[in-house]
Amino acid sequence: MKKFLLFPLLVFMTAIIIPACSDDEEDIFSPETGDTIINSGDSIINGGDTIINSGDSIINGGDTVDNINLPRKFNGTLVVNESYVQDSTNCEIIIDRNNIALNIYNVKFAEAMPGSINLTVPEIPYKGTGGKEIVFAGDSLVPLMSTSMGAMPVPAYMFEHIEGGIRNRLLNFSATIVGRGTFTFNGNEVKMDF
Repeated sequence: MKKFLLFPLLVFMTAIIIPACSDDEEDIFSPETGDTIINSGDSIINGGDTIINSGDSIINGGDTVDNINLPRKFNGTLVVNESYVQDSTNCEIIIDRNNIALNIYNVKFAEAMPGSINLTVPEIPYKGTGGKEIVFAGDSLVPLMSTSMGAMPVPAYMFEHIEGGIRNRLLNFSATIVGRGTFTFNGNEVKMDF
């Protein structure tokens, strides 16, 4: 008799546990806010945005940006003042809901510069243009320089203006740095650590 009571209990528990552990997640639509979440991870959504999780899409201001996997890394050529060329420069874009941070690794502003530095240009406003593209631009941005004591603001390298974008796995930007001149970067997305 106990076997007959135990079997329905096991069937009931299996019916509850297996769906809860399933990898198949369904899209969630909230009619109150108009938000749609296409699941495969956690999300914070507000204001009627659509986010396809797992880094497939980010919405900012109603525009879609596909294939933004955070952070995104690029390797390319940095040209300073149209004369000094630094090949194999590594850059990284970190995107949040309102801004991007641009990390530029081992950069020199001239051949005679004794060492290279790592700079982060924080809080550059951006927007999606639809499809697989974002554009960004900002003025009067004070970068942070990596030091042994952490990131330190460097007003001497203030970005008077920066603008650029990501399209088809390519990062292009140009910038004017007060007292240092102009530089441009063109690079391809890479799958590597630096």
